Amino acid sequence: MTLTFEDFPPGRFGTFGPRRVTREEILAFAAEFDPQPMHLDEEAAKRSMLGGLSGSGWHLCSIMMRMMFDGFIGRTASLGSPGVNELRWLAPLRPGDDLTLDVDVAEARVSRSRPETGIVTFKCSVRNAAGQELSEWVSPIIVRRRAAIAAEQRLMRFFRGHRIGQRRELGSFTFTADAIKKFAAQSIRSAFISTRKGRKSLFGGLAASGWHVGSVCMKLLVADGQRQAKEAAVRGEQIAIWGPSPGFRELRWIRPVLADDTISFASEVEIAAHVGEASAMGILQARNTAQPARELVYSLLATAFVPRRSAGS
Repeated sequence: MTLTFEDFPPGRFGTFGPRRVTREEILAFAAEFDPQPMHLDEEAAKRSMLGGLSGSGWHLCSIMMRMMFDGFIGRTASLGSPGVNELRWLAPLRPGDDLTLDVDVAEARVSRSRPETGIVTFKCSVRNAAGQELSEWVSPIIVRRRAAIAAEQRLMRFFRGHRIGQRRELGSFTFTADAIKKFAAQSIRSAFISTRKGRKSLFGGLAASGWHVGSVCMKLLVADGQRQAKEAAVRGEQIAIWGPSPGFRELRWIRPVLADDTISFASEVEIAAHVGEASAMGILQARNTAQPARELVYSLLATAFVPRRSAGS
């Protein structure tokens, strides 16, 4: 079940853990991110104010975040955090510590600027097996409200209420060299499936077929629809069965997708039209796009028949 703003009233939310921290991960994190002697060298650490090898404070924060994610953030309709109001490191993190995380909701309020969301301020405290508190932080998280999610999910299944500009983030896909070659070999033979020939082409490297890009977009669209259908079934709602597509327009391969490019896909409604008052279907046109960052690599205006809950709606 997805947790929404309404699931976080002020008070104790939960306790998570234990989570053991090893000497090896303390050293590995310090070597990469915080290579100070008290985090890397046993003898130097003994001579420091901490009196022995200790984990980086940033390592401890990262562990706390992971415990929060595993405990509840991963199933929360979270839109992220604007920051941390206050953080204190109270005692050293030692190798072999078994950590327990206590989470309280300090405040929960509806956002004035975005009333479809709420702001939940958490106070998180982590302690070792002896009960010694190692760190605490106070941080707000933006969480979607239940009614807003329900309304959006209903809009995305049936024709009625699909609004112009409504956008679905479909996910991302990494076009590995093997995936590019496999698709091309099975579907559309081309000189660009050779790494050597691809470098000599206008593309400058091994490039995915444009039909491969479009096919991945379709795959992610279907997966998103299946996910929504499962969620609707759990809620006991009627599931919309979309009709076939009569085609598309304005397919553009704007720039090549090269090996190891990770591309994000989205779909945004541009046109919603009634077929007729007595028809069980409406026509929806959406712009499907793909981009690695800000620059589009693919664009298509797709058309689909979408069921109406009842004639005239």
